[in-house]
Order: sequence, then C-alpha cells, then structure tokens
Amino acid sequence: MNNGFEQNPNTIKSETVSDNPTPKKKKTGLIIAIAAIAVVVALAAVLVFSLIGGNKDEEDLNVFSKGLLPVAVEDEEEGLLWGYVNKKGETVIKAKFAEAYHFSECGLALVKTVGDDDGDGMYGYINKNGEFVIKAKYVDAYGFNEYNVAAVKDEEGKWGLLNKKGETIIKPKYDYMGEFGDAKTAVVAKIDEETDEMLYGIINTKGEVVIKAKYDAIYNFNEDGYTAFREDNEDGEAKWGIINKKGKVITKAKYDSATAFDDHNLSIVSIRKDGESEYGVVNHKGESIVKTKYAYIGAFSEDDGLACFENSEGKYGYINTKGKVVIEAEYYVAHGFVEGLALVSDKKSGDDMFFINKKGDIVVEPDDYEFKGEFAKNGLILIYDDKEEKYGFANKKGEIVIDCEFDRADDFADNGLALVVEGDEYGYINKKGDYVIRPEYSAASTFYDDGYALAIIDEDGDKLWGIINKKGEWVVKAKYAGIMSPGALDRQQYR
Repeated sequence: MNNGFEQNPNTIKSETVSDNPTPKKKKTGLIIAIAAIAVVVALAAVLVFSLIGGNKDEEDLNVFSKGLLPVAVEDEEEGLLWGYVNKKGETVIKAKFAEAYHFSECGLALVKTVGDDDGDGMYGYINKNGEFVIKAKYVDAYGFNEYNVAAVKDEEGKWGLLNKKGETIIKPKYDYMGEFGDAKTAVVAKIDEETDEMLYGIINTKGEVVIKAKYDAIYNFNEDGYTAFREDNEDGEAKWGIINKKGKVITKAKYDSATAFDDHNLSIVSIRKDGESEYGVVNHKGESIVKTKYAYIGAFSEDDGLACFENSEGKYGYINTKGKVVIEAEYYVAHGFVEGLALVSDKKSGDDMFFINKKGDIVVEPDDYEFKGEFAKNGLILIYDDKEEKYGFANKKGEIVIDCEFDRADDFADNGLALVVEGDEYGYINKKGDYVIRPEYSAASTFYDDGYALAIIDEDGDKLWGIINKKGEWVVKAKYAGIMSPGALDRQQYR
C-alpha cells in the first residue's frame, strides 16, 4: 500500500521511459520462472512469497528480523501454518498461525490466528516468545513501523492507530489509513455521509489531524512537508493544487494532474490543451520551474537531479531541477539516470541502446548485445546476446568480462555474487564468472543484506523452501512449504 491514497488519480506516461515516481527503489530484473513459482505458492498460501521479495535495495532488507524467520509447514487439516525459526534452523515459535510476518524494530510481529467454524481468524501482535502482547481482535492490521505505531481495523470496518503497548492513539474511525512516510504522517479517509464519497486528509503519529479529510485525493507529505491535493475548482472540474503541512494552500487547484513532491521539492504537473496533456514542473512555492509544454516529464533522479522529457516530436532529452535542458531531445528511448549514467537509444525500435553521462556524451556502447540491468557496485552490468539467447556481464567500458552463456541471470548483489540459471537450475557466480555456488536449486533469490538467500529444491514433486549462506550451506534446511519474503511486516505491502 502506498503512502498516497487508495485510488490512482493520475498515471504519468511510462511506456517508453523507465523513470519511477519513487526513485529510491531499484528494479530487480528477476527471472520469469521465479515469479511463476512465487505465484503458485502465493495462491496456496493466500499471500505473496516472492523470492526476490519487495525492493532489494531498501536499507537493512534482511532474511532474518530480530534473529527470527517466518516459515510455513503443511497441515493436513488447516493447510499452511506459520511459525518462526532462528538462524540455526531451530523452531522457536511453533507453526500455529494462519499468517505470520517479520518482527518489527519494536520487537513485535503481526500474526493472524486460525479461524474456527464461526469465522475467519483475527490479527494481533506477538513477542519473540510467541506470546500475544496485543490481543488478536482485529480483522486487518499493519505491522509496527519505524515510529512504533500500527494501524488496525475493527469489526466495523474502521481503521485506528495503536502504540507498541497496545494503547489506542486513534479510536477506529477512518475508512482508510495509509502508511506513515518520512514526514511522520499518513493519509486517511472518511466516507462523507451526504455524498457517500471518500474524502482524504492527513494525520501524524500522535493521531492529530494535520489536514482535515475534505479532499477528493491527496498524497502524503514529503520530508519537508509539501504535497499535492485534488478537489473540484469553481467550475466543478477536478483539479490539483499544492498545500503545506500547516494546511496553507500554496496553489489553488488548477492542474489536471500532479505527482507527489519529491526530495527536490518538485512536482510534475499537467494541463490538458486541445485534448492533449502538456507537462511542466512546479516547486513547493507554487512557482513554475518548467512551463507546461512537454508531452512527458519523468521523475527527477535522486542523486543526479535530472529528469527525462519528451518533446512534441516524440524524442527524449533531459532537464535539471532548475528546468534547464542539459541534454537535447535526440533519443527515442530514454531511462532515468542512475549513478551518473542513463541508458538511451536513438532508434525508434529501441535497439542498440547505449549509456550517456550527464553531459550527453556516449560513455558505454555495446557490441552485439543489449544492456539488461544497472551497473552494480563492482562496475558490472547484465547483458543479453539475442542471437545466442544468453546472458552475461560487461564492464563500464562496454567490454564483455563474463561471456553470455547463462539462460537467465540477475544483477550482481552488494556481496559480489550474481544469481544465474543454467537450464532449470539456479546458482551463483562471482565477478570473474566463476561459480561460487553450483546450480542445484529449482529457484533462488539474490543475497540480502544479512548475507542469506532463499532457495527451493524439488523433492518428489514438492517444492521445499530453505535458507542458504554465501558458501551454499543450508542455514535453514529446505523442508518448509513457504518462507515469508524479507522485509514483509504485513500483507499490506503486497496489495
């Protein structure tokens, strides 16, 4: 669930350009087979157990949280039951829950009890001993966040807020409650009794109303306390405006679309003219940084401060946070900048892509292959030979350093290992292309920050889940029907 609102009020064009309105999260280019396996298990467990799991590049994304890992076993009567094991693979909390999630920083984990003949189970919070600290009495709930608060939903369908002691911060009264973001605020909503429409506002971690629930849509505040809201203007048209954390309207609703304010305090806005949307950029003061004139503007990269734009001829270039064109529009395909480089193509087909720097100079040009990932910290990037239909790796000079000989592959992880596939078996190589762990798994993940990876083996037609270390040794033996994805504090993250 996003930090914005339940509905998606405006979708910025993104078919050709890979800019992401939330640029902190890197795409993990994982393999279709893994996704398929995850879907199968997800259907069986009513949850998503993605092997790559969430966003690999988030900070402190670990397989174990507070030294424990949620695992599932198959029960003949109840189906999948969830419990917890430690880093030795020992059962610490018996598998007895319908759902179980990772422990949060405050030492509590969200779990769901097994339902009885009278109904479904309920959500509550346990400690590392498996004891309920907060009674299981909610029909839905979030895990505790970094601010030690959690949203819970009562049997009346209303959302409220708890602290880690189980004390009520907000009595259940909202029809929707989002996650808390960098500004320690969350979007909430109530159904208007007269119009029966959902109206959105913002609260803080103390439960105080920051923005009254009166807007048709609103994003959560960025760290500096600015956001965009949507409401009907004087003519009854749905338009977007700008508001700050004090509730002051900086710009009245006049735009046809607007994005959430980024770390540069910029929002991409649009106005429709003659049936076409023209995009521009405004700052938190409501000042126009770029006039609404482009066919598209992507997100500004967090580190490099550059955004891709599309002109009326369908070509892409780049602007900086001051609105100045720094790279002229001469590409038909363009990706966002990552660590000073952007992947582009000057062909309509999108073939023969190459990297440019922030001056627009070609710095890496491929030779008979395609780029398929992003440069890892060791300077290697995933490439694809479409003639041989194989994957390999090149360096920042475009030279092939690991031959294209793998059926599938993923980007290098921070620990210097890359997940590769030969036939139907998964293994890991180092930056020299040598196998560190031979292909022997039917599926596997990249390595996470704590040095562990998820792996699956087939045994008599059953897929058994376990955890391996960087030597390929089983830390948790492959005997489980499911393992919760790293970083998953609650199921809301997969909606």
